[in-house]
Amino acid sequence: MQNRIFILSLLFLFTFSISEKSFSQADTAKNIFQIGFVPQYIINHGVRIDFEPTFKQGKQSLQFSPQFYYDENNVYYSDYPSYYYSEQEYEKIVGYGAGLHHKIYIQFIKKWKIYVSYGGEYVRFTMDYKSWQWVDYTEEGLNYLSYELVDVKQNTDRIRADISMGVQLNYVDNLFLDFYIGAGGVYSLNDMNPTSAKPIINDGMYDYAYTGIYIPIGFRFGLRF
Repeated sequence: MQNRIFILSLLFLFTFSISEKSFSQADTAKNIFQIGFVPQYIINHGVRIDFEPTFKQGKQSLQFSPQFYYDENNVYYSDYPSYYYSEQEYEKIVGYGAGLHHKIYIQFIKKWKIYVSYGGEYVRFTMDYKSWQWVDYTEEGLNYLSYELVDVKQNTDRIRADISMGVQLNYVDNLFLDFYIGAGGVYSLNDMNPTSAKPIINDGMYDYAYTGIYIPIGFRFGLRF
């Protein structure tokens, strides 16, 4: 994995160094504005829309990507203390955030553009679920502990940073199709109420509360103005 990241970094530096020289006079274009939709975000109950103005005659762009997530689950809870995984699943999740990437385009052939992109994103998730907890209570002047199923609210701040390469196909004047792949990292910070609750931490790199290596891969499509 480290070798792949190193190779991608070298490709990025090489592409950046030649990007200004790679456009012939015939290939340069006026600045445009693109709006893209990233369909694979639906898998994680999210919506991402990219707003991308270009500059330097269409050779570079800034991609601003607001995101929103929402989902609800019917989770079964037993009446007795349990450590089953189902009792750490969220009942409801809401997330919102945005990403910002700098993209450098290189004209390859007339209807194709390859590019490098680097940047990051921040998303805040709020998850509601239940967890077994020790709860203090007082009865007849005496203090007791009871093991109960309590409501938990988990706030997760997820930060991603990545670098990727892609190809954009402009077969129709006002439409585009974009494929990309890259490498990066993710860090998630969890805050629970009550603080003693066990957090929901998923193992997959595309999950809400993941920390580790991240591989951005996918496609998008949209309009060009």
